[in-house]
Amino acid sequence: MLFLQQIVKQHNSKQILMKKKISVILIIACLMLPAGCENGIRGAKNLADCEYNFKSVTELVIVDMDVSNGVTPMQALTITELLLNPPSSIPLKFTVNVEVYNPNSSFAGFEKMEYIIHIDGVEFARDRYTERFRVNAGETGVLSVPVKLDVVDLFSAGQQQATINTIKNLVGITSEKTEVRLQLKPTIVVEGISITSPKYIPVNFSFGGN
Repeated sequence: MLFLQQIVKQHNSKQILMKKKISVILIIACLMLPAGCENGIRGAKNLADCEYNFKSVTELVIVDMDVSNGVTPMQALTITELLLNPPSSIPLKFTVNVEVYNPNSSFAGFEKMEYIIHIDGVEFARDRYTERFRVNAGETGVLSVPVKLDVVDLFSAGQQQATINTIKNLVGITSEKTEVRLQLKPTIVVEGISITSPKYIPVNFSFGGN
C-alpha cells in the first residue's frame, strides 16, 4: 500500500510540475508580446491552475444505438457481438463533460484548443475544439469535449482487447472504473494573431466502478 501511495504521489507531483512549467512559459510570452494581449495570455495561463472534475458522458451513440441513458440487455448483446466479430466499421461518438473550477482572480479560457483523450490507456481521439470557452474568476464552467471515431481503427492499431474493455465500461455493460486522461493545448487570438500554448495541460480523472 505504501508503494502505491508513493507512485500516486510521484504522479501528482509530475502533473503539478508540468502545469507550473506551462504557466511560466505563458507568462514569458505575455512579457514579450504587446500589452493588449495580456488578458488573453493570462486567461490561457489560468487554465493550468484550474481544477478539473468529471461531470458526465452524454450523447453516447455506437453504430446507430443511442445508449446515453443506459444500455438494454438486447443492446448489450448486440454491442458485445459487434466487438467480438467486428464489421468493416463501428462508428462511436460521445461527449465528455468536465467541470472546470477557476480559483484565479481573473478569467480562464481560450478561443480554440487542440486535445488528446485517452481512456483506460487507449488513445480515443486527437482533434481540435473550435468553440470559445471562458469561466470567470471563482466560478465553475462545463467544458464539453466531443469525441468521434471508428472503433475498427483502434482494433487495427493492435488495441482490440483493451478497446473492447473500455467500450464495455463506457456504455455500461461492465462496471469497472474508467480512467480518463485529457490533454488540452489552448489557443488565444489577439488582434488576428493565434497564440498556442507550447505544452499540453494534463487533466486526469475517473468515473464509474463500484
